[in-house]
Amino acid sequence: MISSIAAIAQVEQQDCDIVKSATKMMEKGDDGSSYYRVDGDWFYDYSNNGKEYIKSKIEWQDDCTYMLTLVETNMPNFALEYGTKLRVQITEVNGNEASYEYLPIGTIPGGVLIIE
Repeated sequence: MISSIAAIAQVEQQDCDIVKSATKMMEKGDDGSSYYRVDGDWFYDYSNNGKEYIKSKIEWQDDCTYMLTLVETNMPNFALEYGTKLRVQITEVNGNEASYEYLPIGTIPGGVLIIE
């Protein structure tokens, strides 16, 4: 029984690693003008074909949950303040798609990322 639990935990960790090492991720169905990138301890959210961005510190809390802390943006009239924290949970990985939700669930709509 314990080895089965360990095997499941290992698969989940391996699945979420695709997000940790992603060089480019897009929302499923997006035209590609907006995308995300993970670079070490930083998470970048690009819009308007890369002309606008949000830079956040990414801190992994466990294998599939991370905290984003907003540190910089050049988006005009951006509603969130620097230092705002968003907790994100990867709920499912299927091939190059990763579903996610913001925690607490329902505060901001989640989505599905296509990982390149």
